[in-house]
Amino acid sequence: MRACVAALALAALAGCASQSKVPLAPGEKLLSDRIDALEADLAQLHAEMQELRVDYVPIEEMSEAEFERHLEKKLAAAPPETKPALEKELRAKRKSSTLKGKALAGYWEERFNAEVPDEAWAKQAEATCRGRVEAAVKPAGKLFAIECRKERCRVELEAGADGPQADAAINACTSDPAELELFSGSEAVSRVTGSNGRVRAIVYVARKGYSMKVE
Repeated sequence: MRACVAALALAALAGCASQSKVPLAPGEKLLSDRIDALEADLAQLHAEMQELRVDYVPIEEMSEAEFERHLEKKLAAAPPETKPALEKELRAKRKSSTLKGKALAGYWEERFNAEVPDEAWAKQAEATCRGRVEAAVKPAGKLFAIECRKERCRVELEAGADGPQADAAINACTSDPAELELFSGSEAVSRVTGSNGRVRAIVYVARKGYSMKVE
């Protein structure tokens, strides 16, 4: 009896094995081929879409892999003598576009702290900037701190209201064309409006010949 059961089990297993080797019917083969072709088309479409992203998506929206591919294509098309400068420019643009909020403030804090002070320029720049900011934040605002080094000044201030008043305070050091011999521009790397409507900002003012460009 046991021998009969074992024989039947072996026969069943053999039948399953033989069924797995049976070739597909013509209709099934056609369907399988069409599925394979569709999958290949989808893979090709995906690859083409990725290349379009590399060419046309804003640089700040690219993934790291997409940016590296974008850089590779740009460098391949550039004259050899321009490649180092182009790579530096594109990497700086990528870094600038992805630094936001606390990361951007931290970046400039680190760069500012690394500057070796130029005492003569710093003294003149601080005196000029201090007077302009104090005038711009009156009557309800306040200048908390100002420090100048070699390439930039760091200004921490509070404006009494958001909008034009805050904008004027942030740009106070560079608002007069006469100061172009001292400064090239200013930028608020942190700007927070409190529940009282006042604006607290950290502003960096770049010396003439320097900039607020992320590198």
